[in-house]
Amino acid sequence: MNALAMYPSRSRERFVDFDQMLGSWFSPQARRVQVDQPNSPKIDIVETDKGFELMADLPGVKEEEISVNVKEGVLIIEANPEDKPVEEGEQKSVIARERKTGKYYRALKLGAIIDESSIRAEYVNGVLTLTLPKSAKAEPQKIAINAQ
Repeated sequence: MNALAMYPSRSRERFVDFDQMLGSWFSPQARRVQVDQPNSPKIDIVETDKGFELMADLPGVKEEEISVNVKEGVLIIEANPEDKPVEEGEQKSVIARERKTGKYYRALKLGAIIDESSIRAEYVNGVLTLTLPKSAKAEPQKIAINAQ
């Protein structure tokens, strides 16, 4: 059964076969995912007995700058951090500027086994952790055998 599928981000066209990368949890319709985008947070997804945990890196972002929504079966993580440019002046000048700033965006298509109404979010030390519980439909059902 499909649980989560990577949903392409909005900008670049560089793709990786996600089914090869993480196995067959994900739907065949969404096997391609964009990687290495400056505005796409890196994520880990772990399956537990009761559901899935998704951890997304959002360094330097305040909790109030993060938005997590589910719309039409798609989980959307967005963050719009306040721009913190390095200011130059008499006493300092920029030697290197590698840290990216700007809006983060990531979308994942949820499978039918996710209970969308029970998703929980926690943000600690720059890591957003989402708990995605499996729905009751996803639990194995015991079938009684009637003796004749």
